[in-house]
Amino acid sequence: MKSTVAAAKLVGMVHLKATVVRSVIFHTAALLPVRGCAEERRIDQAYVVPGDCVRLTAGEMLPGDVRIMQARDLHIAQAALTGESMPAAKSARAERSSRHHAPTSLLDCRCLAFRGTHVVSGTGLGIVVATGSGCYIATMAEQLRRQKPANAFQLGVQRVSYLLIGFMAAMVPLVVISSGLMTRNWGQALLFGISVAVGLTPEMLPMVVNANLARGAISMAKQRVLVKRLDAVQNLGAMDILCCDKTGTLTMDEVMLARWLDYRGEESRQALLWAFLNARFQTGLRNLLDGAILETGRQQGVGSEVEKFSCVDELPFDFVRRRLSVVLQASQAGCRTCLFCHCTSCPATIELPLGELNKRGND
Repeated sequence: MKSTVAAAKLVGMVHLKATVVRSVIFHTAALLPVRGCAEERRIDQAYVVPGDCVRLTAGEMLPGDVRIMQARDLHIAQAALTGESMPAAKSARAERSSRHHAPTSLLDCRCLAFRGTHVVSGTGLGIVVATGSGCYIATMAEQLRRQKPANAFQLGVQRVSYLLIGFMAAMVPLVVISSGLMTRNWGQALLFGISVAVGLTPEMLPMVVNANLARGAISMAKQRVLVKRLDAVQNLGAMDILCCDKTGTLTMDEVMLARWLDYRGEESRQALLWAFLNARFQTGLRNLLDGAILETGRQQGVGSEVEKFSCVDELPFDFVRRRLSVVLQASQAGCRTCLFCHCTSCPATIELPLGELNKRGND
């Protein structure tokens, strides 16, 4: 009890803030309101209402469900809702509702952000569309509070119980009437009927069932499987095929780079070098794929070539180009060369002398 009170006090000491953009209303001498310029305010998230415009920066907790209006390299961690360890990229553009590219759920919409998530990198501006119990996470909590449907084991126990109750309801009156007619002592016949009803009740049935389920749980524990609910043992034993989703919680949450291929599908050390340079010099959000490329590059000896390059410029990831690019400058044997490396599903590299690059830029 004391720990619960202490935890509640600690939670009460935490106040989440939100940056809200609201219009300032001035009053003239005639006491007529006149809308002025917009002003940013840091307020408690409890005072954020639908319709507020909130500014999103790295580390911000979303005060409610938000429709993204502006976004620049905005990535939001949605692990609390989806279980995915990698942040989701967000943009202001809504997806077109085509048959092949339509989002399967609200969480897949790149123009929507939800309460319970936080900004990992980038900046953005959004309109709050729902707060409090109207948020998406509140509907999830409501569904968790609902009573779960009975499984096959529970339904089987109910059927057996109803069968015994029906048998008892049919037998006891018959026994009382028969005993009363034979003995002419209806009081004694009633007591005899009650004793028969008690005898028909399977007092040992719950203990026998729990003992068998506990034995099954012990057998599963020997196979390194933890059983939280005993009635799940029967369901697991009744399965023919078990399909499960492999997530990062079941693995080491690490990505390993196995092969590095060029556009011909052949293994190429040069392709690994360009990918390593892109992952090494980009300053945006580094995900598990970047970490795998950097680790493999160091193991293959590519990391020693980083000193030959210097970063000139970077084009962050956006949803029009759908790629992140870095412009590098390499100096080899007195020749200055500009490298334009970008990372997409099909990597490509452009290598041009600086003079030719400037000429094309002027054209």
